[in-house]
Amino acid sequence: MEKAMCCANFPTLAGVTASNSAFICLPWDRNHPQYGTPEYNDVYANTLTELLTGYGELFEVWWDGANGEGPNGKKQVYDFHRFEKLVAQYQPNAVVFSDIGPGCRWAGNEQGTVNETNWCTLDTAGYGRGATGPPADTLQRGNENGAHWIPAECDVSIRPGWFYHPEEDTRVKTPEQLFDIYLKSVGRGANLILNVPPDRRGLIHEQDSAALVAFGEKVRTAFGKNLAKGKKGNPSFAAVGMSRYANSAVWWTTTRIPGRKPVHLC
Repeated sequence: MEKAMCCANFPTLAGVTASNSAFICLPWDRNHPQYGTPEYNDVYANTLTELLTGYGELFEVWWDGANGEGPNGKKQVYDFHRFEKLVAQYQPNAVVFSDIGPGCRWAGNEQGTVNETNWCTLDTAGYGRGATGPPADTLQRGNENGAHWIPAECDVSIRPGWFYHPEEDTRVKTPEQLFDIYLKSVGRGANLILNVPPDRRGLIHEQDSAALVAFGEKVRTAFGKNLAKGKKGNPSFAAVGMSRYANSAVWWTTTRIPGRKPVHLC
């Protein structure tokens, strides 16, 4: 929680932790004595309410699909409809992440990448969160004519694991690896969450920091200049129209003719 308070002074987005989770508001706490019972939904609803009301504006509520057995041998049946109402009440602008959104979807892996062809629409009918979610290959690519606008969000850690371990200090992803992940997530129309765990001092370790600085420089070098700014587009074989999605802007697409279709900027 101290991280959330600190980040309030800087132009960044903070993730806060519940139930030993890796990001925002993971409901899974199988070590709680009431886990696997209806009463656990009350516990989580109270925890969620505290997070939604005590730390300013949250940009995202992140519901992982993890739902293993607790020490008591039980699995939890989550009351997600109740939880969704709390988010809508206290943080109406927050994006809700899960296998089926509704704000954004898991990308089907924890390597930080999405399929080269990645549709921002998804069919969710008949699916739930976790084990009942859409198949991983569907989450990777979305559905071309999906019923709902649920873009992909990729997640990956800068280290082999999600938490800090000193034995992994020499296994931090290189700037080149991070840049490759960036191209295969953001470059394919997805959001990217990069996990950077604090060390036992409560600081970002020097190895991680150095990799992040060099990674940022690579991104700025590659994309610091907007090559399309001030240019006029002259796409070959382009059809222009309004998207059927109410909140989308104008788009264009090539005709369905095999081969590459160049866009000339002049």
